[in-house]
Amino acid sequence: MSKTPNKLSPIKVDVLSTVRSEALTYKCRIDSMIEDHYSHLYPLSDTELLPILEMKVSSQILTDMLDEMLEDATAHNVDTIPLKQEELMLLISLSKMLNSFFMVSLSPRFSVFNH
Repeated sequence: MSKTPNKLSPIKVDVLSTVRSEALTYKCRIDSMIEDHYSHLYPLSDTELLPILEMKVSSQILTDMLDEMLEDATAHNVDTIPLKQEELMLLISLSKMLNSFFMVSLSPRFSVFNH
């Protein structure tokens, strides 16, 4: 089956809402780690902080995209949203990146699971 660049994939609003909920959880955890660093409760080295800041940007992009999509779905009273392949791949990539980030330890003294 060939994939054309302009092909649309129907995605259920419930699925996007679930992804948004998980993304917000990750975003809150990331915000907490950054706040702890800048309030000197848990100082991090640049090597530890930079990946967290990168995830902050990714989580913000993901939640903003999902918020916009969900607002459009509500405004149009639909339960499925057609997404371009590029949009779908970006959502999947950002979601996987955030999930992967929380599956690894950032350093021997700092694990995102213990935060």
